[in-house]
Amino acid sequence: MADTGNRFEWRAFAKHFGALEYRLLEYGRFMDMKVSQEWYLISRHNTNLNIKIRAGKLQTKALVQTLGELEQWAPAGSATLPVSADTFQAQVLVPLRIATAGLTMETGPALLDEHDLNTRFFYRFPDMIAVALQKKRMRYALGERPGEDQTDNQNKCMGELVELEINGASLQSLCIESVHPDQVKEAAALIGLDAWRNRSYVTALRETMGLVPQAPLLR
Repeated sequence: MADTGNRFEWRAFAKHFGALEYRLLEYGRFMDMKVSQEWYLISRHNTNLNIKIRAGKLQTKALVQTLGELEQWAPAGSATLPVSADTFQAQVLVPLRIATAGLTMETGPALLDEHDLNTRFFYRFPDMIAVALQKKRMRYALGERPGEDQTDNQNKCMGELVELEINGASLQSLCIESVHPDQVKEAAALIGLDAWRNRSYVTALRETMGLVPQAPLLR
């Protein structure tokens, strides 16, 4: 789904979703598959920002609100790499509340690409972890009705099954998302996702990397 509108999400993580995957195939229309390699930047101090590097961009989404089990996320900034150290500090370190006092950066390029950020920033702060993700995302349109415009993705309820490698470890994510919260709840109940606890990428990665204790996967 395009990054337009404030989407409500119900997302879960597991080694395998079994019957839920087949229900997604049964009730959803396959749309496309995308493969990407990404960095997620997570902090001990912040759970409300999703900051990642994907496709040459430094992207931020912010948690707008929670509505029962649902979380509403919205785009909150984007910068095309390479970026300056000041931009990285303003868009990543400050929002994640990463302390930089007393840190002196060695001389380097004025603009930093993904390699420069990896070697100069990602592992210098004890309160921030850079997590390498490889994703294969398969997207489905759910709840379509006869006569609807099949190209209007903004108003659809979307399903996403993701095969993940997180620092080399395999995992799956299944998500229902829409700008309409009732559609998300209906689709989650239809395929059985409502039995699983809603966890954002930020929450799941903080648990996976040991920043916080692992919570139960099921509700």
